[in-house]
Amino acid sequence: MYLDRRLRALCASVLTGLMLAAVPSAASAQTASASVAGTVQDAQGGALPGVAITLTSKTQGNTAVTTTDAEGRFFFAIVRPDTYTLSAELQGFKKLERTNLVVNAADRTSAGILALEVGAMTEEVTVSTRVSELQTTSGERSFTLENSALQNIANNGRALFNFATLVPGALPNGNGGGEIGSVSGFTVNGQRANSNTMSIDGVANIDTGDNGGNMATTNIDAVAEFKVLTNAYQAEYGRAVGAQLQVVTKSGSRDFHGSGYWYGRRSDWNANSWINKRNAVETPKAATKRNDSGYTIGGPIFAPGFNSDKKKLFFFFSQEHQRRVENNAIRQTRVPTALERAGDFSQSLDNNGRLFNTIRDYTTGLPCTAADTRGCFQDGGVLGRIPANRLYAPGIAALGIFPQANLTGAGQDLNFQSQAPNNTPRREDMLRMDYQATDNWRITGRYMNTVENIVQAYGTTWAGNGSDQLPIPVLFLHPGSNYMLSATGVLSPTMSLEVSWGRAANQLNYEMQQESLFKASNPAFAQLPLFYPDAAQGDYVPQFIFRGGRTGNAGQYQTDRGPFTNKNVTHDVVANLTKVAGSHAMKAGFYYQNSFKPQSIFASFNSAINFTDNASNPFDTGYAYANAATGIFNSYTQASKFAIPEWRYHNVEFYAQDNWKAGNKLTVDYGARFYYLTPQWDETLQASNFVPSEFDRNNAARLYTPVCVGASPCSGANRRGMKDSDNIQGEEK
Repeated sequence: MYLDRRLRALCASVLTGLMLAAVPSAASAQTASASVAGTVQDAQGGALPGVAITLTSKTQGNTAVTTTDAEGRFFFAIVRPDTYTLSAELQGFKKLERTNLVVNAADRTSAGILALEVGAMTEEVTVSTRVSELQTTSGERSFTLENSALQNIANNGRALFNFATLVPGALPNGNGGGEIGSVSGFTVNGQRANSNTMSIDGVANIDTGDNGGNMATTNIDAVAEFKVLTNAYQAEYGRAVGAQLQVVTKSGSRDFHGSGYWYGRRSDWNANSWINKRNAVETPKAATKRNDSGYTIGGPIFAPGFNSDKKKLFFFFSQEHQRRVENNAIRQTRVPTALERAGDFSQSLDNNGRLFNTIRDYTTGLPCTAADTRGCFQDGGVLGRIPANRLYAPGIAALGIFPQANLTGAGQDLNFQSQAPNNTPRREDMLRMDYQATDNWRITGRYMNTVENIVQAYGTTWAGNGSDQLPIPVLFLHPGSNYMLSATGVLSPTMSLEVSWGRAANQLNYEMQQESLFKASNPAFAQLPLFYPDAAQGDYVPQFIFRGGRTGNAGQYQTDRGPFTNKNVTHDVVANLTKVAGSHAMKAGFYYQNSFKPQSIFASFNSAINFTDNASNPFDTGYAYANAATGIFNSYTQASKFAIPEWRYHNVEFYAQDNWKAGNKLTVDYGARFYYLTPQWDETLQASNFVPSEFDRNNAARLYTPVCVGASPCSGANRRGMKDSDNIQGEEK
């Protein structure tokens, strides 16, 4: 009893501190805890007050006890997802026991009407068959899969989010049949994909950059439940208007349990593609394989004199290793030929596959056409060959970064084909501890860690480290973590409290691995001028752009904004208080979320040089590769600096709701949720920000209104700009 009072005082202090302190942390508005309600009657349908109701966990053996009120109702406000035995006892009646009562995450489980028969308490009635529970205690629409179903349903790639498409109203975001790797990979009821939200054991697990990526990942064998709420959920669920996806991890039990597994795939077990087989020389399949292996173990933690009944302290640990080589689609593009890399364009083809060797020399001032070649390069009498003294060394070096042509007969201007696989190793760790401190108080802690060091065959273009058409090995470092600590307790027979804290984090770091794309690979790159030398990073070469014009679908590498670095950290704090008063189950809660996201800018700080042919350019040769060879560019772009803004936002929410059982056939859900959301801002003030405290109206930019003076219609010198303070008479606006 003394320990129980101390825990109540401690949790009350923690809750008060969380509500009042401005500590940088973030919260998930949902909770994994469920509730159980029901009614006890006699054989004639009369309410039975004072019935002792006991809820006993089948896996961990701990119990919760309550009694029915004057109307025969009982309610357990905070129940851990599990399978339970529910018993009802009253002097003068036979004991009623219902086994296999399954309680899912965040469910309002109805035990229905328990009818006690007259008899001695030594007599017992047991109901052991699991019934199909109807959702009668709330209006929400939800869908739950337990672990046995998760393991037995066929799943492409063992991707957890694939199960979401089993929910009515849910569809893959894009083409079906592929693997869904994140919560933004599916849509529900027509909402946008990034309107979904996800939590693991009540802790948010979403990258706040795109509101859809993962922080940490976990494997199917570590998941106890997978639940998707799609519509009409209560006020306690916030953050997003789409689906609420809740994952509950496994807990240990009174008995030791473990498992081991291996799943494999091989490209040798598959047929070759039709495109590969149609080539004159059949292109072999890209080598792909998967080896997913892992193990789980869980049980009680006990010692002589501690937890001898194995009902207090439990652990569960899971680890999975994924060693995968993933296939990519066949990619075809254009690269400079061996002659073009030497400045000889006598055999060059345009984007329609026709000979184009009329390379214009602007210094002659003469025409350069098929009919009149006087103004064309024709070194040694070879039309299209540029003399060595006119070649620009950095431009020739730029042509040399590409692989050699390897494709013929593909049509038009395509001369290079590739199909390189990604190497995607991953390790997922999860440790969960559950401690039943007293009959009324329970503490849970959970640690998740993901290690992912991927070598991408084609990189990631939006991160400035990749190509959509050419092989470019890029190391993608993507670690993630998710921690959780929660306490749940019964404050009184009609009041319960739950508080939790969580932290989730990930990183997205892209590092190019191809030697030819670093300036050190060719001394000629040192001659390339830069507007802002200090802005360039990682010794990357600029992005050389050749696509469009006569070179058509030319391959290129996006190197202008790499290396790319990104880190995202969220903190979660959530508190829920439940009060039962007669037929009302009232709930109120507080939610605070904080996000911190330092991320390198999306700008061409390494510079981007466009060599595409442009007839409006007076120096243009008429051919992109020839422009590079002679140092002629169409446009040049470079950001003035490299920066890593540190993005921050705060999110404060609170709610109140009531679940009113107005009758045996009518339940009313109502509530309200309130939000205070700050915009995301850069704490370092390197990005554009509006800082209200720094605003001075006297220094504000002047706004001018276009007017016309003395003419209608307006033209020429009659056009004027008028400040707000001007007072010009007789003008037409």
